[in-house]
Formats: sequence, structure tokens, C-alpha cells
Amino acid sequence: MTDLQPVACLFFQHPPSQQLFTQIHDIPWLVLLPELEKLTTALETLLVTNPSSTAMDALLKARKAMESKMNPLRDAMLSARDFSRHYFEFVDNVFKNRVLSQYVKEVYTALAHETAKKAAEAQQALTGFREELEGGVFRIRSSISGDGNNVSLFIGESSQIVSTMVTAIEECNSLLQEFKETFLTITKQGFDPEAYKHNPPSDEECQLVSEKWQMFRKHLYGISLDWNLLAVHIQIPHFDVPACCDDTPDDARDAVALTGIPENPVNTEAPPNPSTSDITKISFWKKFLQRLSSRFSSKKIY
Repeated sequence: MTDLQPVACLFFQHPPSQQLFTQIHDIPWLVLLPELEKLTTALETLLVTNPSSTAMDALLKARKAMESKMNPLRDAMLSARDFSRHYFEFVDNVFKNRVLSQYVKEVYTALAHETAKKAAEAQQALTGFREELEGGVFRIRSSISGDGNNVSLFIGESSQIVSTMVTAIEECNSLLQEFKETFLTITKQGFDPEAYKHNPPSDEECQLVSEKWQMFRKHLYGISLDWNLLAVHIQIPHFDVPACCDDTPDDARDAVALTGIPENPVNTEAPPNPSTSDITKISFWKKFLQRLSSRFSSKKIY
């Protein structure tokens, strides 16, 4: 029996890595949100023995400002999802009609550049998230009186929390940079009418790439549903949707309704749309946590 040879993709581009987008989705859910909740709990504990009329207000204002920084990440995901739909249709059209025009090249180049722009805006938003975090912690510390053991414990714990979150933000920004560069690279191949005339794609290439982009689009759909819910979690400390939502703020109820996921997930700190490869995710987070540990011993935030 003759072994099947792998299909060479000479004209179309493969979709980006699904793992890349899963990691961008998971960092806010698995690192930023839990650490922000830890910071809130630590402050609540401190205020029992060291009351402050402004410390919690400073944190709540910072959380409200940080909540808005999630929107550009959501928009970048949605833009990538929208592009994947267009690219799937592009491949399907080339396969059926066997024609490619300069107009198509211009349209898809513009779409790819727009998606890359959204990724850049998400990077800027994460930088703003970090600034709000560090500014909020600074204002909290400035509002706390006394130099007792409880204050020292809070300063140490909040420093570690900020360090963890800053490292996660830097990691996410690095992933967004890869996201941006990937979509800019897509425009360099696959939309050239001259290349199409001299070396048109085979039926096997069309079918393979079409299937891969369709899988990629489905994956992005799964991890683009819960960003509004994440934003509510970022803004509202210890947020949990009750069985009866009569007393829940309107924006919180709207966010839950827009996610399309159950109102009471089993684990509210975990992303409702986990990776399709648990082994891959475990490996990624093991390495990521090892990097965090090394940063704690070598990096000072303030």
C-alpha cells in the first residue's frame, strides 16, 4: 500500500495556531481575574483591623477602569473570527469558480490589516490595564494608615499579586504581537492573481485549507462568547450570578445573556470554553508559572 503524501499548500495560507488564541483568552480568566480577586480579599482582610474610608473606593474605581480594557481584547477576537469566515468563503469561491481578481486581493489585504490593527489596540488596552492596576494599588497603600504587621503583610501580598499580573500582561501582549504579525503575514501570500495564474491551487489544497479555516473559525467562536461576562467579573468583586437575578445590576444580567453560556457555571474562575487540548494547556501553564516564580525573585515592581 502506498503511503499518502502530505498536501503541499503553495497558494493559500494555513490559519493561525488555535493554541495562540486560547492562551490570549485564558490569561485574563486564569491569571488576571483570580489575582484581582486575591487583591480584593487581601484588602478586605486588612480593613477589618485598619479601617480606611478611601482604600476600597480606590480599588473599586480601578476595577471599573480595568473592566473597560477587556473590550479591545474581545474586539480583536471577534475581528479574527470574522476574518476567518471571510477567508473560508474566499477559499471556497476560488475552489468553485477558479478565478481570482485584483479586487479580491485588495479586499482581503484590508481585512487582514484591520484585524492586525485590532490586535495592536488590544495591546494598548492591556498596557492601560496595567497602569490602572499599579495606580490603584499605589492609591490604596497611600490611604492606609499605620505600620503594623497587618499593613506589612498586605504590602507584601499586594506586591506579589501585582508582579504576577504584570508578568501575565506582558505574556499576553507578547501573544497579541504574534497574533498581529500572523495576520500581516497572511497578506503576503494567497491573494496574488499573477501567482494564481502560474500556479493555481490543487483541489486537495483547497479542500485541506478550507477544512482548517473552518475548524479555526469554530474554535474562535467558542472562545469569543464570554468576554462580556469576564468584564463584569473584573469590575464587580466576587461576582456570582444568583439563581434569581432580580437584584443583579442590569449590565451584569446583559453580559450573562450575551455570553450564551449557563448563568451558573461550575467554576466561575475558570474559562467557560476550555482548550481542546488539556495536555497542551497544562504544558503551557506549567512553563508560564515557572516563569512567574523566577520573576518574583528577580523583579521589583515599585
